[in-house]
Amino acid sequence: MKNLFVLFFLVSSLFCVGQEQFAVYFDTSKAVLSASETSRLKTWISINKDSKIVAINGYTDEDGSSNYNDSLSKMRVDFIYKNVKN
Repeated sequence: MKNLFVLFFLVSSLFCVGQEQFAVYFDTSKAVLSASETSRLKTWISINKDSKIVAINGYTDEDGSSNYNDSLSKMRVDFIYKNVKN
């Protein structure tokens, strides 16, 4: 039974190949990318024109209130979305 589980895991993991993550980093308390990060994002977009984006996640550091960080992370997601939607 243990070998069957390992085989199932190996076979099922073959179907997960192909997912890629790309991260950009914002300066502290900013919702707009720096010039270097904007360049990285534009390069990624031009290389991956046919890729399907399934999620855009926005994060912040732990400084500030929960409301501020929630708002900032949403603004960051909106910024990235506006850049990749076209």
